[in-house]
Amino acid sequence: MSKISSDGLQEVTKSIKDPLESIYNKFQRKGSLRWSDVKEEYDFIYKFLDKITSWEAGDTPREPDVTVDGKTYKAQQ
Repeated sequence: MSKISSDGLQEVTKSIKDPLESIYNKFQRKGSLRWSDVKEEYDFIYKFLDKITSWEAGDTPREPDVTVDGKTYKAQQ
């Protein structure tokens, strides 16, 4: 299973789940929707999906930095 950071989860919740719940709530209130009723949420979700294509993949292990007495040591390449 894929993993996601807590920051990523917050972004997904804010940018996907919340707009979808907004659309659902509008539908519950009105019974039917027009495109203009959901366009704002749709655009918001679509922009977010476009944005995540630039996220850094977390599957590449990062070399640790070690700091001793204020001096930082990095792994040799």
